[in-house]
Amino acid sequence: MTARRPWPLPPSDGVLVHHVSDTHFGYRPWSYAEGDHMAADLRDNLVPVPDALIHTGDITDRGRAAEDRYALGWLPAAARGAPDLWAMGNHDVRDRPVHTRETWEKVYGRPANTFLDVKGYRFVAFAADDFTGDQGIWTIPDATWTWLDGVVGAAPGPVVLVNHFPPRELGVSARNALQPAAKLDAFAGDHPAITGYLCGHMHKALDDPSAAQFVRLGGRSLPVLCDISSMLSPDVVRQGESTLVRDRSAQVQSYSAFVTLRETRWEIRYRAHGTRGWSGPGGNRVTSLDLRTSAVTRTMG
Repeated sequence: MTARRPWPLPPSDGVLVHHVSDTHFGYRPWSYAEGDHMAADLRDNLVPVPDALIHTGDITDRGRAAEDRYALGWLPAAARGAPDLWAMGNHDVRDRPVHTRETWEKVYGRPANTFLDVKGYRFVAFAADDFTGDQGIWTIPDATWTWLDGVVGAAPGPVVLVNHFPPRELGVSARNALQPAAKLDAFAGDHPAITGYLCGHMHKALDDPSAAQFVRLGGRSLPVLCDISSMLSPDVVRQGESTLVRDRSAQVQSYSAFVTLRETRWEIRYRAHGTRGWSGPGGNRVTSLDLRTSAVTRTMG
């Protein structure tokens, strides 16, 4: 269910973040078409220009040259002049001949460990040093934790962590969580300025309420927004004792999240780029995360 309205209840304050994730450009021929649909929708003057565009990784599917060329044109166009932050995902490096963060940084012309200051908020992206194959663990090295300690500690205001992999507290397996999980938990506890977490990797469905939730991280209840990506959306089908994954990418359209960050709450609105409408879990257009009570509510706006 979508609603063809330019923008339900336009926010007049806060910081507006366009959260994109798991575009997997190049996965199938139609993934470029989905990217084109999204870009066209963003240019139609019905979607607000955000204060920041944040892509939480798996920009490409295999890190091929053609995928990189498309991504390097698409990302600035999608930002529409707004500052942007790009996280590195496992698919962005795992199949490259040299599958390291340094390789990704050379191709994309920016560091993977970096931050963006927007209207008093600091968004901090960080990544593993290398990743290869399908079974690896996304481990953040000690040097990056040291860098994070300085960057987060010097932030002028609230901090939002940005990573491709979700925290273990989201309820995902160790293989699908940022590691070391205990280090992330302790780090969040040591830095009360951290007020939330943006991530990808899990390919949540639009109706999955766990895509936007509060988790206990660092002894506090923090909002975590995971990706909703339909450019590569698997549908798990159980047959007996086997679990098969059937790709649905050609049958569903792309979504991305527009998140309004305020001192007391986050508001999330999902844009359906194919039909150019707004939607969300249960067809509700607005998901609100109350930072004071940890309550999650969904309304039509």
